[in-house]
Amino acid sequence: MITKRYLIRKLTGAEVGVTKTNEKYIRCQNDFDYEAFFQQKGSMNGSVIDIDFKATDHTNDSEYGHIWDLRFVYFVSSNKEKRIPSLTPLFSSHNTQDGDIVKLVSITAGGKTNYEITFFKKGSISVSGSYFTYEETILEADDIPTTVGKNDISEYISLLKEKLNLVLTGAPGTGKTYLAKQIAAETVGAIDWDDLMNNDDLRKRVKVVQFHPSYDYTDFVEGLRPNGKGDFVRINGAFKEFCRIAIEEGQFHPATGTSPANTSFADVYASIVTDIKNGVITHYGIPGKLKPLGINASGKVTYDGKTEKEDNLQKLYDYFLANDIDDALSVTRDDYFRYIEELTGGATKTIDYSRIRWMLQIMLTRAKSISTVTTPISASASANADNPLPYVFIIDEINRGELSKIFGELFSCIEKEYRGPKNRVDTQYQKLVEKEDIFEEGFYVPNNVYIIGTMNDIDRGVETMDFAIRRRFSWKEVTAEESAVKMHLLPHQIVKMTAVNNALLEAGLSKDYFIGGSYFRKLVLGEEDKLWKYYISGIIQEYFRGDADANDKIEKVKDAYEKAVGAVTPAAGTGTPATGAATPADGTGTPAIGAATPADGTGTPATGAATPAAGAPQV
Repeated sequence: MITKRYLIRKLTGAEVGVTKTNEKYIRCQNDFDYEAFFQQKGSMNGSVIDIDFKATDHTNDSEYGHIWDLRFVYFVSSNKEKRIPSLTPLFSSHNTQDGDIVKLVSITAGGKTNYEITFFKKGSISVSGSYFTYEETILEADDIPTTVGKNDISEYISLLKEKLNLVLTGAPGTGKTYLAKQIAAETVGAIDWDDLMNNDDLRKRVKVVQFHPSYDYTDFVEGLRPNGKGDFVRINGAFKEFCRIAIEEGQFHPATGTSPANTSFADVYASIVTDIKNGVITHYGIPGKLKPLGINASGKVTYDGKTEKEDNLQKLYDYFLANDIDDALSVTRDDYFRYIEELTGGATKTIDYSRIRWMLQIMLTRAKSISTVTTPISASASANADNPLPYVFIIDEINRGELSKIFGELFSCIEKEYRGPKNRVDTQYQKLVEKEDIFEEGFYVPNNVYIIGTMNDIDRGVETMDFAIRRRFSWKEVTAEESAVKMHLLPHQIVKMTAVNNALLEAGLSKDYFIGGSYFRKLVLGEEDKLWKYYISGIIQEYFRGDADANDKIEKVKDAYEKAVGAVTPAAGTGTPATGAATPADGTGTPAIGAATPADGTGTPATGAATPAAGAPQV
């Protein structure tokens, strides 16, 4: 038997501050059953009861997996307040603030109890209702894993980095899209997908598209689009534009250097002049066309021996900064000409597009580092051709599109051996590519772009994936059984899933038709009919559509679903089952926590269960 207990607390300003005893602590409600939670009685030490234990830090950062020595203290004085003072080193290491959330989990299996602790920064997760939760959940099966190490995706990341292209296959509901997003997030340096979405810089390095029968070459590579002025212009498709960003920003955008004092043009420009003088920045441009930088006698930047009007550069910089335009590389040449003409009152109508946009991007990045990032530029990660930043392109339901028409001549470009500027190919609209465009001499896929596709094994479009396409990807199946583990399904959910899938086998279907854990994690005790009616039955009916005995097969699967029983027993000492079934939001991978209890130690139950918002990582 495996028992998991959860202690969740939204920290207040007082708790993250310094107490009279110079301790930081978590306050527990008066009726907190510490003996049941920690599985030990502890020993008296003055007015407190000490309980010694160790917790594994599951916060996904530099401290991941570290073992901390902790001490739980239960106050037995008249106010009956309970605290955990010895969490101070953890609080300090994570720089906790008012509104942060801490989760402590007690896991008992085979007579041994282990503890896990996780910190969540304010705003990174959502907990509604009470800010303090304590619940016990009993897992009936000893063979159900209690933890999954750091999203359990290291094998997938290894496959992706080996071949640069990966397709996740599997039955419906096995969490392929969710898994692809987690792989992408960790590849680019985020903790998880939610962390990625909250980070503007990292979010630009991941792109998600979904293929469908109407998706074509013009959406993916390039095509002609109206410009609003009665003309059609060539526009990069999603993948080609993503590759441009990965090259220009991920490989050839120097982020290191002198940190300016403020965001004024004079200070930011001076910091770049200093770095050119010191040899920190030596060239500008794009792969194969890098040109030397220098400083003339007047202290101005020279581009391959030539200069640009500093006044024009300042006007553009001030305009971009005022209008929150932080990606100068994506602005088209025509837009630059339009901007400078408007900003100079018609005095200047053209500028050197390649020089100006390169310099503006450097300046805007440095300005942003002052206004939004506390780490100085000199300590930030460098992006260059030898050590490029990773970018991940996700193609959801890759087999639903007509791949030969979508990729066109790009199929050879995505192979690991045929990437890079030496393997350029002419695209269908190559003659319309502008001068100074990074793909002026042909398109190529850089080595720092990773591609992840997802597909259901049973989709009819699978048959269009011929060998020429398949050999360019690594393939990894995500089984229904694996999805149950990764999504932390509870026993009653696993029992129902197993019963349905076994019934499908008996009906003559293969494992490709199994239904994965994302459907069954919606299962709430007492609402089994709802899950069948709204989620499962439609899939089963589609499986057997056209069979002469379809109704009989559907009824047998339904009967197996209804008869499968998996109870969730209340923890010893609680007397009642856990309130609220563990129903994680889709894609979170962690069981939800049930009933809410008060934060202020009054002993009065708070209204509302602590249920994470949909899509948010659960605590």
